[in-house]
Order: sequence, then C-alpha cells, then structure tokens
Amino acid sequence: MVILITIGLALLSDAVLLQRSAIYLASGTAPAAVQGVAFGAVFLGLSKLLYQAVRRATGAIGDALMRVSEGLQSVGTFLMLLFILQPASGLYMFLAAANQHPLMDGTMAAMDRSIGFNWPAVVEAANSWPLLASILVASYASVLYQVPLVLVFHASMRAQARFFEFAATWIVALFMTTTISMLIPTAGAYSYYQPQASSYSHFTAFGGLAHLETLHQLRSLVPYEFTVGKLVGLISFPSFHTSLGILIVFALRRTFLFWPAVVVNAAMIAATIPEGGHHFMDVIAGAVVAVISIGLIRWVGKEADTLRELKSA
Repeated sequence: MVILITIGLALLSDAVLLQRSAIYLASGTAPAAVQGVAFGAVFLGLSKLLYQAVRRATGAIGDALMRVSEGLQSVGTFLMLLFILQPASGLYMFLAAANQHPLMDGTMAAMDRSIGFNWPAVVEAANSWPLLASILVASYASVLYQVPLVLVFHASMRAQARFFEFAATWIVALFMTTTISMLIPTAGAYSYYQPQASSYSHFTAFGGLAHLETLHQLRSLVPYEFTVGKLVGLISFPSFHTSLGILIVFALRRTFLFWPAVVVNAAMIAATIPEGGHHFMDVIAGAVVAVISIGLIRWVGKEADTLRELKSA
C-alpha cells in the first residue's frame, strides 16, 4: 500500500509540476510504461500458473519449485510497479531540478567547514592512495547491482515481507530525496569547488560531474524533452547513495549477507565524497532520510498488524 501511495504521489507531483514546466514528454514514454506493466502482468500471471501447478508437489523438488514460484510472483508484482515508478520518479526528479532557486552549495560547504570537514583535502588525501581510490570507485558503482540482488535474495528465500519492505523503504526514500532536492537545490561539491583534475585523477567523479550539463540545462528553463532512456541522477542533497547503503544493510539484517553488506556499503557511503561529489552534509541528510523511511515503513507495518488483529478478534 505504501508503495502504491508513494507512486501515486509522484504521479500527482508530475501532473502538477508539468503544467508550469518547460519539460515535455517524449512521444514513446507512456506506451513504453504500458508495455512494461503488461510485461510484468504476464510475468506475474505465469508465475501464478506455475504456483498452481506445483502446489501439490512434495519432497525437496516440490519445495524448491514452490520457492521459485512464490519468488517469481513477488518479482512479477514488483516489475509491474517498477515500470510505472521509473518514468514517474525520473520525471519528478527532472521537474524538481527545473527551477531557478539559488543553489545552496555554499551553505553546505560552510556547514561542512563548521564541523571541521575540508572537502578538497579529503578528496586529495583519498586520491593519493590509488588502491583505496579503486575500491571506492567500485563500491560506489556497486549500488546498481546491490538493489536487484537484495530483491532476488529475498524472493528466493520466500521472504515476501522483507522483499516488499525493502522496496517500500527505498521508494519512499527516493520520493523524499527528490522533494528535498527541489526545496534545497545543490549542484554538488565538484561544481562548487572546481578542483584541478589532478586532485581526483584516480576517481571517475562520474556521480559528481555527469549530471551537471543536464542540471544546468533544466535550470535555464529552456524546453527539454524527457526520455526515460536518458535518465541521469540529478540529486546531490540529500545523498541517495547514502540512503540506499543504509537501507540495503537494514534489508539484510539477520541474514548471512549482513556483514558483507556492512563492509561494502560502508565503503560505498565513504565513496560518495570523492566519487559521488557529495558534500558531507549530503551524506548526513541521506542517512536521516534512510532512518525516516525505515521508521515510517516499520510503523505502517505495525499499524497494519494491529488492524488485522482487531478484525480477527
């Protein structure tokens, strides 16, 4: 229910903001979303047929087939939602960035300095250790694989509640970070400090630089065609990588993957500074978003359990 509500809020935000924006949708956006939902529905239907076919099976093979069919049903349901979520949340991110509110990078940098954090010095120090830089670069990119792996893991373990809990927390976190980025726009630390390339030569700085051209184009308020295939992350504050790192670790609690996830995501969150080009305040805000998302989903879950108990009493 939380996932549907959040996607609905994103769609509503898109509808409202699109009316006064220079952004317009590419012609194939809606048909592609419909085709994706249809694909997810077919996938879900086939997985339900498989479930019906193997539900009476016994023994180890029967148990394995049941595990697979139940996992596929979770994946099918999520795919249907994902093909709506991707264009809805992507468009919301672009619409949120398309404003001319003053960038707040100077404020973020000042807050960093107030707690003794020197961004250029930290990046130069990390860059002086090539092996460390390579580890951080790989860790930062690992989020692209970790999210689907967590979903597949829970689906294969017949942990449907954990599957949708993780999906709900990161979808809520994404909506929150996008909304906050609209209210407190930033371009990122690389844009603000403009360091010499030699100071980050062992990093790609892709996360901190790749979005700048698109961001500045959107902020100029010139007509812009939104295409799902050309999505690029535009959010610097809060750090969504940080939010995801915490949510992934939380999703794998009390499993054998917990401590490996802690190690990988600690490195990934550390990499948000030199590789992602985030201010330290971005990281703190991303952590706060993750905690709020977890708290909200846990609270909703407890309220739903209480309601079910009352109905069955």
